[in-house]
Amino acid sequence: MPERVARTLELERVLWEARPDASRLNSDLSAVPMPRPPRTATIAELAGRGRRKELSLRKGTRLPAGLVRSASSAVNATNSYPVFGPAEVLGESEPGSRRVDRIEFEMSCPGARHSKPGDVIITTTPRPSATVDHDGHSVVEFPARILRIEEEGGKHFTPRVLAALLDRAGRADGAIRPAQRLQELALPLLSPSELKRLDRLLADLDDRRNRARREIAALDELRRIAATGLAEGTLTLADPIG
Repeated sequence: MPERVARTLELERVLWEARPDASRLNSDLSAVPMPRPPRTATIAELAGRGRRKELSLRKGTRLPAGLVRSASSAVNATNSYPVFGPAEVLGESEPGSRRVDRIEFEMSCPGARHSKPGDVIITTTPRPSATVDHDGHSVVEFPARILRIEEEGGKHFTPRVLAALLDRAGRADGAIRPAQRLQELALPLLSPSELKRLDRLLADLDDRRNRARREIAALDELRRIAATGLAEGTLTLADPIG
């Protein structure tokens, strides 16, 4: 659609003006003269039983009350598992900031499985969203679910592409329907060349978003330190040198 291409070019210009010192982003998105939607398949079809299934869907673990603690508490990275639930999927909590003690978890949830690097974590509650657990080895907290790309699924999906398509599907009509109907969601099956190019673009966008997020966090903390220090009389502002 010409409107989308025009908006894409405008957004690329905004990004360049905001960061003229950074490499310029070129999404290479262009309109298709004669649009033809790609073939689609539902998650139920892609995760069907058999040797050639492309996706597998796994439920999250119901964690007992009080088991999850903050990473700043007595629980640390060496004796605990990170928790990846709706809060992490929605960006409300930084991945790894909530953890469960390994021994307590194994005793409370025997047989519970962890995520693998590259698993897509999806939630429909309180709103639909999906993201990639790049590091894996997380405890996925119910009602979040794990959507894993099996060997055959690599023809049509990468973790980034799958998460983006799920996110897009959830926002297209306002919401993915309740979790028990997630299997009915239809996903486009992109060609190998489109899959490769889209994954490359998403990787670039993710890198830029992560850098921007770190910058915003640093700016916010510097603002708090300055205001608090001057308010308490523990800091002052020196005259600029030169």
